[in-house]
Amino acid sequence: MPFFTCHGWRVVRSDGAVLFPFRTKAEAERLIEFGRTGLGFQGYWMGIDPLDGGDSRRSLVQLENGMFALAGRDTALTLCDGTDRGFIGFADGAVVEKNVLQSNRLTIACSNTGAQVVLRVRYDLADNGVMIENTTTLNGTPVSRIVFHKVSHD
Repeated sequence: MPFFTCHGWRVVRSDGAVLFPFRTKAEAERLIEFGRTGLGFQGYWMGIDPLDGGDSRRSLVQLENGMFALAGRDTALTLCDGTDRGFIGFADGAVVEKNVLQSNRLTIACSNTGAQVVLRVRYDLADNGVMIENTTTLNGTPVSRIVFHKVSHD
């Protein structure tokens, strides 16, 4: 993945391509900070779960304390006996390295059984509004990998 640097009022990709001319240097520097601060994660994301073909949606917001909160839903929650009745969420998301957000408490609350499933999740930002979700059990066993596309505009 290319890295970006700030040159005056423009952002330059490592291959030399000039991106986004800005009115001020501060605006250009703010784009550079997206990857470091996690601002690029904030928004509404949609994807398809390859395990069951379900429509997956995630909403991420940055809290005042710098952590991230997630609210999500899927049309098929395999871990809730295949129902679409449940809530996916966390409020402890942290940017752990550039373009990486993690939580150790992604909770799926199943409305049909009352059960709660707790997973670890890692989100990796890729180019062009793409985010990859990797979930594992608490002991590290892989659960799913979903590719999300950002559908909101900042």
